[in-house]
Amino acid sequence: MIPFLKPYFNHREFLALIKSDRNSVEKFESEFARKFNAKCAISFSSARSALYCVLRTLGINNAEIIIPAYTCVVVAHAVVLSKNIPVFVDISSDGFNMDLDLLRESVSSRTKAVIATSLFGYPIQLPKIREICGKDMLIIHDCSLAPGVNYGETDTDVTLYSLNVRKPISTLGGGMITTNNNEIFVKVRDFRDHNQSRYSIIQKTIKHFFFLSQFFAFNKKIYRIVDYLANDTHLLDKFLLDYSDNLDDVPDDYFKPLLNSQARIGLVQLRKYDYMVKKRREIAEFYHANLKSNSSIVLPPIVEGAIYSHYCARVKDRDGFINKMREKGISIGCYFDYCIPELKAYWKYKKVEFPNSLICSREVVNLPNYLGLCQRELEYIINSLSTVLSV
Repeated sequence: MIPFLKPYFNHREFLALIKSDRNSVEKFESEFARKFNAKCAISFSSARSALYCVLRTLGINNAEIIIPAYTCVVVAHAVVLSKNIPVFVDISSDGFNMDLDLLRESVSSRTKAVIATSLFGYPIQLPKIREICGKDMLIIHDCSLAPGVNYGETDTDVTLYSLNVRKPISTLGGGMITTNNNEIFVKVRDFRDHNQSRYSIIQKTIKHFFFLSQFFAFNKKIYRIVDYLANDTHLLDKFLLDYSDNLDDVPDDYFKPLLNSQARIGLVQLRKYDYMVKKRREIAEFYHANLKSNSSIVLPPIVEGAIYSHYCARVKDRDGFINKMREKGISIGCYFDYCIPELKAYWKYKKVEFPNSLICSREVVNLPNYLGLCQRELEYIINSLSTVLSV
């Protein structure tokens, strides 16, 4: 079965996982900052814990934090957990990023930060956001699905990265922030170091066992079993779902450090990164060229500078489409399948309607877009799509 996502791992990541180097985290932070043209980088157990630490460290409390209505719900969780108020803004009708005209209308005297997401690898207009918000507003660029977008940016204070298995760079869990502001760097690093706790031997052993399982889970033959367990039995929800709509959703490792073994995997991934982006772009262009004449599917835009962490098209009958593609041996994702203000936990924060976010939450599907897809598989996906969409 063809998975809809697959980390680009080989023997180099496996060897990195099992070898010993006690200073790997510091090396990874340094190389990460250098790769993405930042002065400093700080690692965390997850992106949500990184975001929480930034907001807490900088003393942002009981303030309005503007975020997209269509993004990962853990962003909103971190805002609420830090005792702030999420203010949601709809995405634009021609893409997946925040509508900047609506952002302008949403800024108030209580707004202390904007989390600007480059969703699915599409670059957001940071200079315009800075112009809208002014030089004193904290701007956090959420690059969880877009590492490398807007290289060397000067219009953001903090850039946020996620490193779990769904992301373009994976350390099998983890997060990172980069900043060019030394004061922010020192404050956030000191807060992290003061508050995080170490793993026990048992916890670390379990985590390493989980890491090792990922090297085999995406094998085509094994993935068919994984897909069945995940979609037909939900026995793997505890392991596969990295979020819930519970406001108190806090992972067990929320205040744990990134492990040296994860950092070693990250160092290998950084060396592959430019090639991974090149291949994702080629696959996105292949889909676009072969599907643009099909009126039964709404294709995402081809945008200069986008890295296409996910190739996200839209279909009307999403569940039916996903099931028909599964019958042909192709896994299709729907990441994200919600509009945050429409989740029960966030109803009290909903002040307006979010039509574009709602449409995407109901219609977006993720076609396979990862290194390791061969030309024969891509052509099979296109042929299967043409068959399914013509019914």
